[in-house]
Amino acid sequence: MEKRYLRRLALTVAIGVAAGMVTAVGLAQQQSAATPLRIHAEFDSALILTGSADCQAPYLLVAGSGIGSGNHISNHAAGTAAECSLPTADAHGTPIFDVHGKGTYTTPDGSVLYLLYHEQSENPFVLPMPWVLHDRGEWDVEPDLSTGRFHGATGHGTISADVPITCDSHFNCIAHVSADYAGTISFAAGN
Repeated sequence: MEKRYLRRLALTVAIGVAAGMVTAVGLAQQQSAATPLRIHAEFDSALILTGSADCQAPYLLVAGSGIGSGNHISNHAAGTAAECSLPTADAHGTPIFDVHGKGTYTTPDGSVLYLLYHEQSENPFVLPMPWVLHDRGEWDVEPDLSTGRFHGATGHGTISADVPITCDSHFNCIAHVSADYAGTISFAAGN
């Protein structure tokens, strides 16, 4: 009787270990290992005085488009950006913009990498013009809104940008943004 009990116990443990291994392998296949992601972007942006449904006064809407280059997106990925900026001050009382943004990079195969980011713009509106803002912050991949080979991907990193701004007498403001993203990305299984 005891031998039969030990055999059943051994069989139960073996089945449990095998199920655990299958589960672990399945989870490992769901997401690839993190690999470096680096993007350099050149954008033309403009202040949109009318704002948008999700970016209204006292926030300022800045929208732009341009080209991104880097590993995982190729050398000519069409990019978009929409930033909602709040004029505020840092802990020392220095004027800054607190920026919440979203942007996309569309690769030649049609896949879209969708990023959400949060930055602070340093040195706002120091005269004389052009004003040059220095943006620093962090980004995350939005896995559900990314498409194609980026769908389900996860990733995180830092962003830095230089933003020289010029405005005319009617406060029509434009900028040519030069931005760099550095971090890692993990792709969903099959992508």
